[in-house]
Amino acid sequence: MKNKANQLYDLTELRSTAGGDESFIQDMIGIFITENEKILLEIGQLNVTGNYASAKAMLHKMKISFMVMGVTKVTDIIGQIERLDLATAEKSVISDHFHTLGRLLENVNEQLRMI
Repeated sequence: MKNKANQLYDLTELRSTAGGDESFIQDMIGIFITENEKILLEIGQLNVTGNYASAKAMLHKMKISFMVMGVTKVTDIIGQIERLDLATAEKSVISDHFHTLGRLLENVNEQLRMI
């Protein structure tokens, strides 16, 4: 990505782990994008059905992947979702968080495909 100001990821940690192996980096980016696409579908379905607890648990499991890929905006939103009390929070607030997350994941995938 040429404009780093709008870049939604930072591959510093991944590059450090890869030790200069560009093939490994590309493989990890591909896997990350594939997993994000699955997450987008699942989150969309869980958001429609109102199964926020399952969506929250799934996001918690994926958080480390987002951290390794340096997608801090996603980890920030996941943190906000994790702090929500699903029993008392308004459904519109919860749903808005998931919509924001979905749009952000789509943008991250788009940017990573350009690498």
